[in-house]
Amino acid sequence: MRSAGSDAWLRSLSLLTAITRREPAGQRIVRAEKSARHSSSSSSGESPSLKQKLRQLYKLIHPDLFNDHPPAREANGRSLQLLQEYLEQARQGGELGRIAGVPFKFEFYLHQQKEDTDASKGKLQHVAVSLPPPGRLGPNAELSKSTGLAIGKLFAACGLSSDFEGAQDDVDSLSGARLRTFMPAAAEVARQRATMQAGPQAQVSMMRTALRMSRRATVGFGPGVPHTDAAQQLLQMHKLADALDKVKHMDISSIHFMIGSSSSGPIDGHGRLWLDPQESALQWAGVLLQARLQDCHSAQTRAQKLSQLEASVATGLGTAMIYAVPDVSLLPEYLELLHALAHVGQLRGEIADAETVPICVCANARGGTVAAFQADHISGLIRVPVSSDAHGIHHFIQAEAPPMSAHLFKRRRDAEESEKVRGMTERRMHMRRLVRDPALAHERFRAACLRLMQGAAALMPLFDGQCVRVGFTNQVAADGSVIDIAWDFEV
Repeated sequence: MRSAGSDAWLRSLSLLTAITRREPAGQRIVRAEKSARHSSSSSSGESPSLKQKLRQLYKLIHPDLFNDHPPAREANGRSLQLLQEYLEQARQGGELGRIAGVPFKFEFYLHQQKEDTDASKGKLQHVAVSLPPPGRLGPNAELSKSTGLAIGKLFAACGLSSDFEGAQDDVDSLSGARLRTFMPAAAEVARQRATMQAGPQAQVSMMRTALRMSRRATVGFGPGVPHTDAAQQLLQMHKLADALDKVKHMDISSIHFMIGSSSSGPIDGHGRLWLDPQESALQWAGVLLQARLQDCHSAQTRAQKLSQLEASVATGLGTAMIYAVPDVSLLPEYLELLHALAHVGQLRGEIADAETVPICVCANARGGTVAAFQADHISGLIRVPVSSDAHGIHHFIQAEAPPMSAHLFKRRRDAEESEKVRGMTERRMHMRRLVRDPALAHERFRAACLRLMQGAAALMPLFDGQCVRVGFTNQVAADGSVIDIAWDFEV
């Protein structure tokens, strides 16, 4: 006697046959030839058909294989019936009788593999996977790219290869697809990537907080430790914890550790203590024992006094701020320039319209002439060489401040308009968060937002609860934190 799950499964396979019937005659002939050659396809590397892959899955999750485990039998039966509904919608090329955008949540139980230990015999493996609703059929009535990608995820979750005829390897293959196709697949990939990243990121944050609370020290990451690689950062944090356990007697309060490659030695001019990510915890402990931590405190005190002097000079000139690039900030010439600018500010007073203009003192690449001064109206930044004459700098700022302020005012107004449209779109589309790619012009961002709101009736279910960034292409961030959509998207 067949179970309800068996009947559901047979119906699922019949639905796949229906999809095949809708293909053009030429494609049916090709598919028939491939099916006839299936016995030799494995040796030639040819991908199995979707029907063959589903039969492999059937042999793993058939409810009758779990008679000794009633809860698992019931769960697999329910999921097989849900799979029937999923394949029916895939055959029709859209969502039928279901709230738009609601994912399909499958729950299967699998027996442990034969090669597992005796201790694991009789235990079941629990698999939970969520798939976005199937997309529209392709121009030749084939499964959509997003549907093929989703079904491949289901196979992989159950321990099977995700490869089959028409499967998609990655959501990146959908970068040029319409939003109706891209968003469901992207939402699932973003959820999976965020789940994988949340663990290491959370642990790194907790370890940094624990170090700050227990020993009043802080940690940062520099070159050699990618800022987006939470797993690598976690490994380095564990190594630092091991190193500090070996030197518990040391007072490391107020020390800022930098894990990364440094060309300035263990202690840089800002008082940060650098640790090479390629070295072991024992080697790091040796660096700490040999380091003169009082040099760190002295350098930190000098850096703090320099920051106070920069703020005082900026106030005297009437500018937003003044700072130097890292390789210049510790030079004696920079300190001399700050004192000279402070004197000029006392003589001439504040510069009109300069309150929004920051000044960056850079390396003396082209000499201290007026021709070497740069006023970037796009970023609103004035760059001057470190060996410049203070009076020349004052005169240059005085000439450039009015047009730069006008440009910055326009940028601020654009940003305010974009923020207003962004908030309206975020609320209308029920997004968790909507942001603009910094490289995207405000005009293009607002145009994309308006188009989203115009198509809200159809698009809102796809964007509900998602974190979206409007940029230049359709893709999912590596850490799953945001889904990128092209500003000139096609619905």
